[in-house]
Amino acid sequence: MTRGKLLCEAARGLCKTSTQAKVPMTSTARTMAMAVGQQQRLDRNRNLLPPLRYEIVTPDKLDQAQELLYATYHPFEPLTKHLGLMNGPNSIPDLDRMVERTVHENLSLFALDMHGKVMGVCINGVSSREDWDHTVQDITANFQDPRARPLAAIRQEMHNKAVRIFDEVGTD
Repeated sequence: MTRGKLLCEAARGLCKTSTQAKVPMTSTARTMAMAVGQQQRLDRNRNLLPPLRYEIVTPDKLDQAQELLYATYHPFEPLTKHLGLMNGPNSIPDLDRMVERTVHENLSLFALDMHGKVMGVCINGVSSREDWDHTVQDITANFQDPRARPLAAIRQEMHNKAVRIFDEVGTD
């Protein structure tokens, strides 16, 4: 019996006992019944999307990743949109260089349908304390497009404020 069916049966049993005895359902039973309902909704929606498989974005597929980012991410990303950075394919060279460096770390993924068509891309990279210990001016100086510098400044400012996470987690 699956976990969902087991929870469903347990909740039904609790509900029957509660209604037969005319005793109000306890908060634990109510919580369990709600969890069962939520799990059933998740199970019902699970098969609506096509099954996907995942593949590492390798440097030889960088163009495909960039193309997907320009088609589905850059036009809708709020800061990129606000700064007016997106002006068609390959119009944000500073971000293109960041993606290229990151792809070489082999942590980025393509989501593919069962026919091998790329459905999405997720650019992931390694982050270490050294990446977070720079001044905003140092980072923005590396951006050629002055319109992209506010994006870099915001990102670095957040890194500078959050660098303590490395001590809290006990990693470098």
